[in-house]
Amino acid sequence: RGERRAFAWGYAISTFFALMSVYWYSVSIPYLLTRLAWEYIEVHAASPPDEEHFYIVASLFWGNLCAYTGGMIARRWYRKTVTEAKPSAT
Repeated sequence: RGERRAFAWGYAISTFFALMSVYWYSVSIPYLLTRLAWEYIEVHAASPPDEEHFYIVASLFWGNLCAYTGGMIARRWYRKTVTEAKPSAT
C-alpha cells in the first residue's frame, strides 16, 4: 500500500514538472532529440506525419516518460526508507 502511494505521489509531482517543462522547452535535451527525430523522419519517410501531430505525440511520450520515471524513483525511495527503518532480524 505504501509503495503504491509513494509511486502515485512521485508520478503526480513528476507530471507537474513535465507540464512545466513546456515553458522551458527550447533548451532541453528531449526537445533537441525530438527535433533530430523530426528532421530524420521528414527526410527519410515516404509520407511523414503532420508536424503538429508529431510534436503532440513526442510531448506525450516525454511527459509520460518523465512522470513514470519520477514514480519509480519515489517507489525506490520508499522501499529504501522502509528497509532502513526495519531492524535486522539477527
